[in-house]
Amino acid sequence: MIKVEDKGDYQILYPPDKLRAKVKRDGGIPFDEVVSRAEEDIDALTETFLAGVTESILALTKALASIQTGGGTVQDRDAVFLQAHDLKGTGGSFDFPLISHIGSEICQLTDENVPLEAMKPELIKVHVDMLNWAVSQHIRSDDDPRATTLLMALKEAKAKL
Repeated sequence: MIKVEDKGDYQILYPPDKLRAKVKRDGGIPFDEVVSRAEEDIDALTETFLAGVTESILALTKALASIQTGGGTVQDRDAVFLQAHDLKGTGGSFDFPLISHIGSEICQLTDENVPLEAMKPELIKVHVDMLNWAVSQHIRSDDDPRATTLLMALKEAKAKL
């Protein structure tokens, strides 16, 4: 039966809640258990993410090696850019803003507007090394004291080149 509440110039209708009778309210998993399971799942996803980052770094390194030897092509530059762009996009999603930051820096260094002959493969390699280090040390944030010094050095190196 629909309950009607008259408010003078309008009415509020309350239809019967048939779903409430069909859903059990007792039993189930305690909230703390749900949170614990979710945290375990997120930790597993984070490890999967970090394994994927390692694969991306390998692909990036392979394309960068071609550029470093002087035989690099636009496709190699684009491969470096795409891997870095993926890292830039996914790092923050898994609470690794440092990976996003470094990925963003590599994207700037390998943008399509940067001619191959103007690229700075040594500087890109330093960024890739920092990515490897951040992943191996599980360093998540730019604010981590271990990352701060290196980020400042990268900034200074970039300014000099």
